[in-house]
This record gives sequence, structure tokens and C-alpha cells, in this order.
Amino acid sequence: MDLPDGMSLLRQYARDRRGKRENGKIFVGHWMLNGRDTTNLRSQSNDFFTMETLFFFIQYMDLPYSEYYKACSKENLPRVPRVMTTKLKQYLNGDVPTVDFLDVSFQVPLAQPADTSPKVKSQHQRESKKKLIEAAPETFIDSSDDSSKKRAKTLGDEGLPLRETRSHPSSNEKDGSARVGTHTDRKILTACAPVKISKSTQNIIKNELIFDTRTTILCAKGKDFSNVLSIVKNASTSNDRQKDRNSPEKSKQIKEYSRFHQPASQQDSTLSNIDLTGSNYQPGTIYQKLEQPPTTNSNQKNTENNKSTKTPKKRTSRTPIIIVPSGMTAKVTLLNVKKFLEEGNYVASEKVAASYRSQPQDVYIQRKRPGGTVQYHLIDNVAKLNVEDWRRVVAVIVAGPKWQFKHFPDPSPVTIFSKYRGFYFKFMGEKAHPNVRQWNCKILEISQAQRHLDSTVAHEFWKILDGWTLNRYQNLNL
Repeated sequence: MDLPDGMSLLRQYARDRRGKRENGKIFVGHWMLNGRDTTNLRSQSNDFFTMETLFFFIQYMDLPYSEYYKACSKENLPRVPRVMTTKLKQYLNGDVPTVDFLDVSFQVPLAQPADTSPKVKSQHQRESKKKLIEAAPETFIDSSDDSSKKRAKTLGDEGLPLRETRSHPSSNEKDGSARVGTHTDRKILTACAPVKISKSTQNIIKNELIFDTRTTILCAKGKDFSNVLSIVKNASTSNDRQKDRNSPEKSKQIKEYSRFHQPASQQDSTLSNIDLTGSNYQPGTIYQKLEQPPTTNSNQKNTENNKSTKTPKKRTSRTPIIIVPSGMTAKVTLLNVKKFLEEGNYVASEKVAASYRSQPQDVYIQRKRPGGTVQYHLIDNVAKLNVEDWRRVVAVIVAGPKWQFKHFPDPSPVTIFSKYRGFYFKFMGEKAHPNVRQWNCKILEISQAQRHLDSTVAHEFWKILDGWTLNRYQNLNL
């Protein structure tokens, strides 16, 4: 008989995982290896791995390396370096024929037959069976067998609590006659504790691999049965509806056809010319409805007039609003803002006031851009603005004092300049108001003598405002 070498058995164990390690010996099938024997695989220290080291590595090669490291420390065994695990795993699984740390010249020790031969196994089985028969407290006759042989059955050991169970009657006992060993007299003694297991059975159980249990099968991984109740509920409701449709009670409720008891929509319009006082007249039917006088044209005209008198909905304006100061001390007011921002020419408010008979309430400015002309509405009194008007405010020109924000919905400067863009105009070389330096306002300087710079300041104002309103006010005409 040819003896296999140790490496071939280790590679076989890596594929089927049928083997064990016990007292320094390695058992794979019917063969035994000495765990201290060396293989032909060299480690990084140029030493050969032992059979026990590779066998222990195979048990943990599918798990994380950290668990293998802890297990080696616990068992006090040398471990395979992390850098060699990938190639070694491929070689043991048979994915590659060889590896670079394989020494072909070294002869691997051969395996030896295991001690558990068939004769020894049969001897253990006979001894265990003899012990079970001796420990049997009771026997019974199984009448379902035609030969009616006496069979000794036991499912318990001495000193274990037992319970009684009834066996099922045989198919041959049709007459029901009472005789020895019938199902009414037979008793099976069943143990409530497990039976003692022999060593040979323990060895078999150790080599078994449990792939699935009843618990893992019932888990049903990857499946969700949460919608089962809703499906059952929908099915039950649909069945109830179908039963209601097919029920005879509903069919009885259908009224019989009557030519005189019909809805008015199904009657002919020519019935209005028929004499309704004949024998066919019945009160409470459509004929009573035909007796009612038709509506006059005057009533129809009144309803039309009521519809026309309804007030139409007020159109909301989409023109953006700019708020300017109302005091004459400000550099920009309603008196000079149109000429300054529209034409690029600044004139002091005192000089312009002489040409006006009264103070203007608002001003409209036409802002010319490459894409078209945009109209802005400028005001200095915000007391009359409603909620819709405040949504159209895009900028505020300030003079410096806080009383300018008296009639704002929220007089806080922080809130105001977070919603609207703030501007402050002053002359070159003049100090700005102390409040302005604390606010989020753009300070623009106007020259007192050089009028050709006015257009530059106006252009900068529109450039900053266009950047502020870009993609911010979708409800306005910008």
C-alpha cells in the first residue's frame, strides 16, 4: 500500500476540512501525521514549517489574521507571517502548483495508518451496545412486525428520569382484539437526558462539519416578510367585496323596471306638452317636477350680474424697490437720485429742491442693461408697505441714524442688511457716520468738484446691486 506524504494530506485537508489535531498527532482520514515533522515549505527565517503549524494555519486561514495571531499565542504555536499567507493559502487550496518558498529537494515525511482500524471500531461498538442492553429496564413486543420477534429497546440509562409514550397501532389490528403487545399495552421508556456516548462516536462527531442547523434555516437571511400581513389583508378585503357583489340580498334590492317611475334625465323632453291630469299621473314622480314653472330670463340675468360684480383679484407688482433716506442731510434723496443713478450726474438735493413744487412720494428709474431695461421703484416712506411689497425690496440707501429703520418689520440692522443690500454715499475726504462702519454697507465716495467721476460711482452702484440680485429674487422682473 502506497503511503501518502504529509503535504498532500495537508492540501487534502485544506479542501475538505476533514481532520483533527490531538496530542501532537494530526489525523486526516485514515492517516496519521506527526505534528513535529517538518514540511518542504521554508519560512522567512529559512526554517521549515512543521506539520502542526500548517495544520493550525489551515483552520484559521479563512478568518482575519488578528484571530489567527491570538489563537497562535494561546496555543503557544509558531505562526505564519502575514506576507506569506496569501501565497500559502493559494498553494494549499490547489490554486497554484508551486510557490517560491517551496524546497523541492527536501523529502517530506510519509503518513502512517491511524490506530482506529475497523476491528477496533467494531469492538467498541459491541461493547457500547452490550452496556446499553444491560442497562435497559424494560422490553416490549412490537406487534407491527409480522414475525412478532421480541426486540429490546431502551432510550435511557440507569438513574435517569423516564417518561412514557404510546406507540401507534398496527394496520393489521383491524378487529381491535386485545392481545399481548397491542398498542394499548405497549410502553416505550424515553429518557429525558442524553445517552452516554462512546469514544468512537465522539471521534466521529468531532470530524463532522455542520453546515446548516434548524436555527440557521429558519433565519432566512436576505428575506423580509414584513409585507405578508398587508398582502393577506388586501386578499381578504378583495374576497369580501366579491362576496358582497355575488350575495343574493343585493340582487333583491334592485328595483323592478317601471315606465312611470324613472329619473327626469331619462324622460323625453316632449312630456312637457302632455296633459298631466290623466290616469297616469302619480304624485312624487318626474311629472311633479315637470309641473314646476321654468326659470325666467330675468332670473338668469340677475345671476349673470352677480357673477360680473365679483371683484377680480389684485395683481401683485413685480417691480423691485429701493429705499432711500427721507432727510435732506443725506447725500442721495428722492430729489437727486434719478439724475444721479440714471444719467450719472450728481446734483446736491438743495439745488434740485427749488425746481420741485412739492416733495415727491416716489421715483421710477430705468436701468439700461445689455439684456434689456429694468425698472426700479424708489421710495423714502416705508409705513405704507405691506407684506408683498417688502418681498420686492432689494436695497436700502442709509444716511447713518438708526431712526431711518423705525417702520421696518424688524428694526435690527443685522437683520435688515442680511435681507437687503446696504449702500452709503459720502463725499471724498469726509468721515463716514459711526453707525455705518458697524453695518454691512458698501461705502461709495462722491467727488465734490470732479463731475466726470459721478458716472463711475453710479456704475459701481449698479454693478454691486446686479451681483446681489442675481439668482436671489425669482419673483421680480430683473
